[in-house]
Amino acid sequence: MDWAGSVGASLTPFGGGSTVCGGVEPQADGIKHKAAVTLDLRNLSNVVEVDPVSRAALIDAGTYGPSLENQLKPHRLTLRHFPQSFEYSTLGGWIATRSGGHFASLYTHIDDFVESLRVVTPVGVVETRRLPGSGAGPSPDRMFIGSEGILGVISRAWMRLQQRPKFRAGASVRFPTFFDAARAVRAVAQAGLYPSNCRILDPQEAFNTGASDGSSAIMVLAFESGDHPLDAWFKRALECCADHRGTPEPAEAGDAHLEGAAGIWRNAFIRMPYAREFLTARCYHQRYVRDRHHLGSVRNLSRSGQGGNRTRNSASDRGEG
Repeated sequence: MDWAGSVGASLTPFGGGSTVCGGVEPQADGIKHKAAVTLDLRNLSNVVEVDPVSRAALIDAGTYGPSLENQLKPHRLTLRHFPQSFEYSTLGGWIATRSGGHFASLYTHIDDFVESLRVVTPVGVVETRRLPGSGAGPSPDRMFIGSEGILGVISRAWMRLQQRPKFRAGASVRFPTFFDAARAVRAVAQAGLYPSNCRILDPQEAFNTGASDGSSAIMVLAFESGDHPLDAWFKRALECCADHRGTPEPAEAGDAHLEGAAGIWRNAFIRMPYAREFLTARCYHQRYVRDRHHLGSVRNLSRSGQGGNRTRNSASDRGEG
């Protein structure tokens, strides 16, 4: 970093490169930045230390999501943060972009898990204190979380962990309208039930993913815990849904949110990023072929038109007609 500053080069930390906002594109304008350097963090890929008493771990910033979870699994702990880019993104990227996972309440953003950070900046190394909580003024962690890497390179972090879930309960709940489902979500939230998943699919999205025929909205409702059964929470959530004309799909398993309409939507949602990569290339090819065909037709039309003009002009020049 010192060298990059001395030669006027921009320095871009690169984790998984899954950004869709151009965050890893180097800046080199020849004036302020005369060159561009990309800092590959792939070798910072370990869970360095696990504190099972405090349920926390010191993790390198270049650790990919699947690797992170695999390294925590022998300790029976999990971070439980699953952005849609989980497979191809890293912890440092999650922190730098303040990523959001798929949990509906409580632990939704990565900053809910950050206990302390180590950041290499142009003026030195910053390492925030590892505390369970603090009320001593502005949090230095908040300065770096969501900073997109402009203040320094996040190299590692102490992260709060959770027990791996042992108890689950869930359902797919159908509503006549989207607004009925929205009122039920509000009731569940205000009841303080904190489901791990509480997502509404409007009729059009439910139809597009094959989860329904488009005549109803669907709520994907799920609870999980590593400590206790969830029957009381789940029962109360279904009562909130029933108060707003919600009808749960019949199911026998505890993982009912993985079955029926919710399961169909879930599979479509997980496959979508992979399908996008395939379809983008396919659609580009089809458009290329279609455009070539169209241009060929235009050329043929143009040739015939030009020929006709030449014929008419020749006839006119000869004083015919």
